[in-house]
Amino acid sequence: MAVDLTGISVFLAVAEMRSFRAAAQHLGVTRPAVSQTIRRLEDRLGVALVQRTTRSVSLTEAGEQLFQRVATAIAEVGLALNATADRDSAPSGLLRLAVSSIAERFISGPLLADFADAYPAVQIDVTVTDEESISWRRAMMQGCGLAR
Repeated sequence: MAVDLTGISVFLAVAEMRSFRAAAQHLGVTRPAVSQTIRRLEDRLGVALVQRTTRSVSLTEAGEQLFQRVATAIAEVGLALNATADRDSAPSGLLRLAVSSIAERFISGPLLADFADAYPAVQIDVTVTDEESISWRRAMMQGCGLAR
């Protein structure tokens, strides 16, 4: 059976607020849309989840059991989604820089220190090498016919 997250979300709102009207207002939909969504979920599960009267809404025993189990699971999903969103909001991880001795003078000092202060979750690994500049010079010289 596929999971109906919309139905579950609507059910949770009704269960928490004990009102179709309040749940509809909270979700930004109409009261009939909430009622129809709950009815479809109940039909799909083959069990009544809420008892409706003209003045109140209460959960059936099955509705109460579903609410207890699903509310915890949805809270965990929310935490996971927030952690994922927070992870992407600020850079983190390892930044490896391979620079020539000329570039080392440019990035060392305040530039690298300011970056480290701005992004404390980023670890910086700098390797100073002149291999790249030697390879570049050799390629340029070969391109001009100056090197063998």
